[in-house]
Amino acid sequence: MTEQTSSELYAQSSGNREITSLNSKINELEMRIYNLEIRIPNSNIMSHKFWTRALAVFGHDISIVLAFYGGIIALMLGISAVVAILGSVFK
Repeated sequence: MTEQTSSELYAQSSGNREITSLNSKINELEMRIYNLEIRIPNSNIMSHKFWTRALAVFGHDISIVLAFYGGIIALMLGISAVVAILGSVFK
């Protein structure tokens, strides 16, 4: 049998501690990834299929445009109604 010197034993235990530390860090990172994956919404925007993703983005764009222009149209109708009412009052 070969006897190991104290410096060899220290190096071996130091290496074991480093491996344990790295395994701990890997486990921590795996848990962080898992938690992030849970928070990602299940949407077609995250699909791996090109056309599914493209249509999802197009649908979101259409809804934003409709909401924006719908708000502008509602504002313009409100202003025109106020102008019409004031016009009939000051006639």
